[in-house]
Amino acid sequence: MKVNDIAYFCGYFSTTDSDFGKTLASDGFWTLCEYEPSKLEYWKGYYFPEFVDLFACQVKTYIHECNQEIQVKMKDESIRKAFLTDLKVYLYPFGIVMYSIGLRQYDLEMEETFGVLMSLRMVLAATGDSDFEKLAVAPLEELCKAAGASKLMESGNKYKLFRLVVSDQAPIEISASDKLLFSAGTMTMYDENANWSFSKGYYEKIISKGRLSVFKNWSALSLLDTFTILAFRPSDFTLNFWESDYFGKLYLYSLFRKFFLFRLNNSFREDRMRIGRLKDELESFEGEYSFPMVSYNFLPELVVKSMETGLDIDEEKEKISLMVTHEKDKKEAETNDRMNLFLGVISFLTLFSAIWDFGCLVAGMKVFGENKEVEVLRACTTLIIGIFCLVALKIKKGRK
Repeated sequence: MKVNDIAYFCGYFSTTDSDFGKTLASDGFWTLCEYEPSKLEYWKGYYFPEFVDLFACQVKTYIHECNQEIQVKMKDESIRKAFLTDLKVYLYPFGIVMYSIGLRQYDLEMEETFGVLMSLRMVLAATGDSDFEKLAVAPLEELCKAAGASKLMESGNKYKLFRLVVSDQAPIEISASDKLLFSAGTMTMYDENANWSFSKGYYEKIISKGRLSVFKNWSALSLLDTFTILAFRPSDFTLNFWESDYFGKLYLYSLFRKFFLFRLNNSFREDRMRIGRLKDELESFEGEYSFPMVSYNFLPELVVKSMETGLDIDEEKEKISLMVTHEKDKKEAETNDRMNLFLGVISFLTLFSAIWDFGCLVAGMKVFGENKEVEVLRACTTLIIGIFCLVALKIKKGRK
């Protein structure tokens, strides 16, 4: 089946530079995307105001138009052609810098599109002189270095991928369409009779969990690394809407949440001494950017929920929250134990000093050599100290 393929490679890195936007603005290579007030009001008719405020106001988007054909060398040394459309950089809150690389392939068999995408998807550094590295990766690497980040992809070893696979054919029977959708999402042609193909059980599990289908002429598959729409004869308006909204708003928002959790997970494992600050950061993020709903309309809501399910956002958030809370409680318990021990030592020294001083006072009142009372007092002091130590040990064992 011949298709046109629209793809966006996505990644992120972090910056602590609060003026990083000025770096982009001062670079003539990048152009700031700005929106008219009337456009914001239009969007607020479809999306909740806080969501519009995030993607249109808080997030600063910069674009570089490429519009250039590139050559891609395949593993077998053959050359394929693709069209590089644009580079975009998105400055999200919490110092997360996301980016996308737009790529198109035209009038190819679906299986032929996989090779180009798989070849370019692992190119995370400009180590060669290929068209893709020079025109797409190198400019992003420069920004990465300017931001003080160590690598272009902070978490993982490949780009996330948003795809629109479009056929000029009429819609086909649903079981055949599902197999093509699975193939497009996994970038491996599915043939249940072939020994090298995915098992039927795995195929059915992926389709049942990740497939979204509302209309007869298109369906979507949400996976951890890809979100794919397979469409038959969609209108130009629909295609533009999918690119501008399903990708430009919903998928980027979902990735923002996923990338934040990636980063928090890494920070937690690298430095558990900052656990209190990490917990506060997670609570702040969830309070500000975990929207219960983003749209008034049912379809964007279905799409974003499907994306979040594919990315395992809720599951990862729950696990990280439990780990962070457990570690913070553990640190607080250790701190309380140390404080209690310190207070116990102070109390013991105070008690010992008082008894000792009293014994000395009695000794001073006696004639030299007549100090049996003092000996009794000191014996009592030793007994009290022993009892105090035994009680302290018992309390400590009880806490364990």
